[in-house]
Amino acid sequence: MTISLSDLDAVGQTIRVLRAGGVVLVPTETVYGLVADASLPGTAEKIYFLKHRPQVKRLGFFAPSFAGLDPDRFTLDARALRLAEAFTPGALTLILPDKKLGSAGIRVPDHPFLREVLKQYGKLLYQTSANYSGVPDAHNVDEALSMLAEEVDLAVDGGAISLDAQGSTIVDLTVTPGKILRQGALTIPEEFL
Repeated sequence: MTISLSDLDAVGQTIRVLRAGGVVLVPTETVYGLVADASLPGTAEKIYFLKHRPQVKRLGFFAPSFAGLDPDRFTLDARALRLAEAFTPGALTLILPDKKLGSAGIRVPDHPFLREVLKQYGKLLYQTSANYSGVPDAHNVDEALSMLAEEVDLAVDGGAISLDAQGSTIVDLTVTPGKILRQGALTIPEEFL
């Protein structure tokens, strides 16, 4: 089912699908992506299947904020806090030490719809771009849907995203100094690493 971002209950419908263990196609400020509740069993496998992604490639997470991350699981050192304060919400993914997985990529998106979903839902969401692994990113809902193995549980059409839009910049903070793994929409000054 596809709904418009302008639907009055788009956030509510998205949250209901997430609670039920579904996968939702969403617009972000960078590209179209797939999200699912990271606390529910089987949701990661659904995303891997939909985009033909090898399971050795971990999924990232969307979070409502870095400040709200579980300190018993994730390590946010002074660098992480400085980067989060300066560049989030936005197109920055931080690879943080994660006591559960070893490391995890976390981003606080700056898309108003996603920010509201995350605020109301309050949990980590698995996230990845909505395209076959290794294929260019999707910049509109039809393009994204055409690249997936089957229908998602819900698609939110937020209109076309600029073709100039880039994915997030990925910074690995499990090493010192930090290392830029992918240069994306943000340029991070060296003093932040």
